[in-house]
Amino acid sequence: MLAAYSALLQRRPLIIKGCSAGLLFSLGDFMAQRLETAEAMDLQRLMAFGSYGASWYAISQHYWFAWMERHVACGWSPSSAAVARVAAHSAVFAPFSIVSLFGWMTITTGRSWQELKDICHPEAIFSTWAAGTIFWIPTMLGVYRFVPLQGRVVVTSGANVLWSPAVMPNWVTWWQAPVCQVGTWSWGNESFGHGLRAGSHEAKEAVAAAFNAAVRRGCYFFDSAPTYGRGFAEESGWG
Repeated sequence: MLAAYSALLQRRPLIIKGCSAGLLFSLGDFMAQRLETAEAMDLQRLMAFGSYGASWYAISQHYWFAWMERHVACGWSPSSAAVARVAAHSAVFAPFSIVSLFGWMTITTGRSWQELKDICHPEAIFSTWAAGTIFWIPTMLGVYRFVPLQGRVVVTSGANVLWSPAVMPNWVTWWQAPVCQVGTWSWGNESFGHGLRAGSHEAKEAVAAAFNAAVRRGCYFFDSAPTYGRGFAEESGWG
């Protein structure tokens, strides 16, 4: 069966990689939703996640891996080449992939242009990238070192099956969470600091703790016009 699949990859690489990635991304989100809630399956989210894997993810990864194989660390030892390619992958492709995923999910789930700009805020991108390095750097070292070029898109798509439900069960639902804004990062503004003096050490600690808790649960805070009501009380525990 593996030989037949490999033969198909050789004949129709983009189509087979797209179908494989779409199925694996859908499986990952299906598992994530089952672990997150006992409610009915969110089919719009499932289809959006699967279509991202089947189209943009598979295509971009196909050409990225081919380019890396031809232009990065050519002639190096296999282990050294893998390290160099993972460094380039983490610094260049990973942030691009995060932005493309956030943008795809925002557009395909009917969010507005303003929400797209908010969700692609650098703070959200960096936080996701930083969290992902723990899982993806060792995973990609294995991919670049041991997986043949034709199989890399499929293997990384399979890794997403583990990443979505097992490593980040709440983060995968970021597009369902309220977008909370704190406005000019005023660290303890009395509007949401329960009377803590703005700028005080206690206020900074309280807001930082609420921010970190909300980010872990998929609720982002952005430096823009303040809307202190929706989401902040529930996510921070101050409500």
